[in-house]
Amino acid sequence: FLGLLLLCLDGLRRDGRWGWFVGAVVVQWMWANSHQLFAIGLAVQIAFVVHLVISRRLGTRLGFSGTDRDISLRKPFLLVFAGVLASCGTPLGVRSILIPFQSVGTLLRQGASAGSAQSAELVPVWTDPIARIVVLVGLGVLVYAAARSRGRWLWFEAAMLTLGLVLVAAALRGIGFFSVLTIGVAARWLGRAPAYRTPRFTVDFASVAVLLFCGLIVGSRFATTSSFLSIQPGTGRAIGSWPDATIDYLDEYQPEGRMLNIGWAAANVLIWEGFEVFVDPRWETYPKSFLLDSVEAMEDPEVLAGQIREWQPSWIVAELRLPDVQERMSELVDSGEWEVVHADVLHLVLVKGAQSDTEVDAVGWHPEYPIIYAQEKIRVACWYEHRGRFADAQALRAEADGLGGAAIAADLERFGDCTGPEEKQP
Repeated sequence: FLGLLLLCLDGLRRDGRWGWFVGAVVVQWMWANSHQLFAIGLAVQIAFVVHLVISRRLGTRLGFSGTDRDISLRKPFLLVFAGVLASCGTPLGVRSILIPFQSVGTLLRQGASAGSAQSAELVPVWTDPIARIVVLVGLGVLVYAAARSRGRWLWFEAAMLTLGLVLVAAALRGIGFFSVLTIGVAARWLGRAPAYRTPRFTVDFASVAVLLFCGLIVGSRFATTSSFLSIQPGTGRAIGSWPDATIDYLDEYQPEGRMLNIGWAAANVLIWEGFEVFVDPRWETYPKSFLLDSVEAMEDPEVLAGQIREWQPSWIVAELRLPDVQERMSELVDSGEWEVVHADVLHLVLVKGAQSDTEVDAVGWHPEYPIIYAQEKIRVACWYEHRGRFADAQALRAEADGLGGAAIAADLERFGDCTGPEEKQP
């Protein structure tokens, strides 16, 4: 949507045709009905108007071009008004205007600024190795393009770069916007730059420099950590993260009544498979108090008990990858009101009212992938410890520890304290 909107604005800047105007309004309407960050589109349209005003006032100062100072302000101003109306053309009506504030609240409460991000897309951009490369290379290309095109910059382009930097600095989810804006601005700047006398040499030199830079960054990451090794190349579902065993069980036994999923990421696959979930990562669609309770319920047994009393679920799907969630589920089983009827390497399924003294063994292992297999053993070992199966847990931990490696060591530390209440310890 951002790319399409920028193309429409560029067309409106070039020839002022109404077709570009209508296209921008349609893109804004589609964006508002598809994604909560549609306010970025409104910011872009406002920045375009500000660009035209500043171009008239400052002209060619500070290395910027004054080529747009004669463009009429009538259509850009009208476009901002039409964009706001288009953003209200959703099932929420004028309440759509409140959505950006909801998104900011989500970032502040569930993002890294709250102490620890509750979602991978809300972590700081510098914590992701690939994102760091994208940002550093993008900035390097921008500096090169800016130096080549001084005196030919547009205020609107500077505003778009500022927007991209703000979005990517706020959270990892901004990397997509940063990339689109960086590529677009750099391409425009280089397109206006004067040609070198030896363009072939310049292109070759720049290409080699960029490749060497990327190689140094990637090489340094491989040398110090296994972050890249944990990323699976290719297409299709990631091995070890799609809960086939969970879905097979639910499809076969079809638990009745309302389901409670904890944590919220479990809902991704459950929605895909047609199940009605309790909470999911579409955070802006839920009341803030409910969302915060759902996040806090993973750590606070009283909050979880309150949600169970209020919503009366008949069965629970719980993520085994979360140590706190394992502890909460063990407490529910100990209460005598819930029983684990299924366990695999990713999820637990609990049913209310069932009574059995038999502990369920985990299924769904991936022995053909040693690192994934070891990580699965560590998660399941933690659950076994919660349930007092210390011999089984110790064997799984020993097998995983024998493989070694940074990823295994990190998981062993993360799931290191799963012994549970004193009466369960041998």
